[in-house]
Amino acid sequence: RLLVRPPLPNGLGASIQVTGLPDGDVLVTDQTSREFIRLRVGRDTPVSQVPIEIPDRTNEVWPRELLPDGRTLICTGDGYANGVYAVMIDLYDLDTGKLIKRLTAGQGQQYRNGLVYFLRDLTLMASRFDLNRLELTDDPVPVESPVLPIPPISFRVSNDGHLGFWPAGDRPDRRSLAIFDASGRISPLDPTLRNYPHSPLVSRDGTRYALTVERTDRLFEVWTGTIDQPTTRRAYSVPGADVFLGGISPNGDRGIVAVFAGEQFDLRVIRFDNSAEPLTLVRANAEIAGRVAGWSANPNIVFYCFGDH
Repeated sequence: RLLVRPPLPNGLGASIQVTGLPDGDVLVTDQTSREFIRLRVGRDTPVSQVPIEIPDRTNEVWPRELLPDGRTLICTGDGYANGVYAVMIDLYDLDTGKLIKRLTAGQGQQYRNGLVYFLRDLTLMASRFDLNRLELTDDPVPVESPVLPIPPISFRVSNDGHLGFWPAGDRPDRRSLAIFDASGRISPLDPTLRNYPHSPLVSRDGTRYALTVERTDRLFEVWTGTIDQPTTRRAYSVPGADVFLGGISPNGDRGIVAVFAGEQFDLRVIRFDNSAEPLTLVRANAEIAGRVAGWSANPNIVFYCFGDH
């Protein structure tokens, strides 16, 4: 066994993915330069380096597997279409970087023995696939649920048909809030069952918490509460838009939120007591927006990720 560093082109972007190919080559997908770069141990230069044809309203393309024909890549493409975020299964020509066709909505796909397996939300689906025509030949059917939607580690299907998957646990809309203290004791904070997609954030002084909550109409909003009074209430929502919590101020009086309304993105600072109008820090196109934000120990300084920065 020998660990070898293959030759890499200068100027690779910060966002890359490495995919092993059946013949031993390595495919590096550079999302910054938008190229498929094929490498081979023992060669001083890439075997091939072709630009990726990115469909309109698609942010990134992530290869998952090379089909048995040795040329067609089955990929995940994500982006916004008509203001709605979507993840699609795409077929690409490895030699040219051209998009062959879009198959269906889904992610984390894998081809095995005439079937394509993929995830939709928390459900693993399967559909028959024609290698000659490169298309699905029947409607997808559910195989297993719930499956953790973090491709490519969510599931794998072996050549003989055995499935290994990472279960997603309980239904996401049946979660409650609790506090774990240093001794391991669990104290219920809010027993109401809701969909909390992320863990709550707690202010540095330990008095208040806030978190993102999914509404019944599948949109997201921000709720808050105090540690000594275990009740959670709605703090901020925008009609027809998703609102995600990014950070909470040191004393818990304010939050920094990301608002996605169609193709519009705002990064705003809100007061949990609604004593002032939200302060908009950034306004941009949602296709290049980030959801990562936070609050420093200084109550007057926040930080956030935006685009590639």
